Amino acid sequence: CGLENTCIPCEMDNASYPMHGRIRSTPAEHVSADAEWYNDKYILSISGKMREAEIFGKNLTLRRKIETTYGEKSITITDVIENKAYKEEELMILYHFNFGYPFVDENAVVLLPTIMVTPRDKEAEKDADKWNCMESPIDNEPERVYLHELSADKDGNTFACLFNKKSNIGIQIKFNKKYLPKFVQWKSIASGDYVMGLEPTNSGVYGRKGEGEEIHKILPFDREEIKLEFRILDGLDDYNDVCSSIYQLTGVRSFR
Repeated sequence: CGLENTCIPCEMDNASYPMHGRIRSTPAEHVSADAEWYNDKYILSISGKMREAEIFGKNLTLRRKIETTYGEKSITITDVIENKAYKEEELMILYHFNFGYPFVDENAVVLLPTIMVTPRDKEAEKDADKWNCMESPIDNEPERVYLHELSADKDGNTFACLFNKKSNIGIQIKFNKKYLPKFVQWKSIASGDYVMGLEPTNSGVYGRKGEGEEIHKILPFDREEIKLEFRILDGLDDYNDVCSSIYQLTGVRSFR
């Protein structure tokens, strides 16, 4: 969501900012799909471009490419966001990666190199010690939201992971904190809305309503390239690799 707002809707300075911003529902132009051999690898990709603009105002574009290689267990998203206006613009983005079955049931755990966890509200506070595990569904149960500070390597690379310890499958999202310095975890154990959300962001969970939070800005005609890689985890060896990575970044072994 973005690019002018994330999460909570608000009215500010005679402008309206809808829930999750406008880019979430903006249709893409220049949509294309491709598949070709490159260095003995068969690469499949789709791409498109979205624009958020107004006369005498902002002019932001988001060009997205999603690609994978046949036979490999990963998918890469590359977003290039460009400010085509003649003035500095505020830029907010949050990626909603929401996982359900077969990844999520009462055997699912969240694996993060987190060094600090902050519950968003009282609902999250009451079960804060269970932030990394999924309970069985409960009718009409409120959502829980946790804000994480993630550790990263010297180049800013970090990750988030969801793993099912019964089926031994999971998914890992790799990204860099240069453009996505914050991380939000959305946990819903409500019946019918049973999901775990892993959400890298540059803005946090409050969007423009975040008091005291500085909004990220992009210079005129500057561009930012954001890469996210999804890797499918298959078996205990992959699970142990993730736990080892967490230990290397945080010194914590408690996920084993």
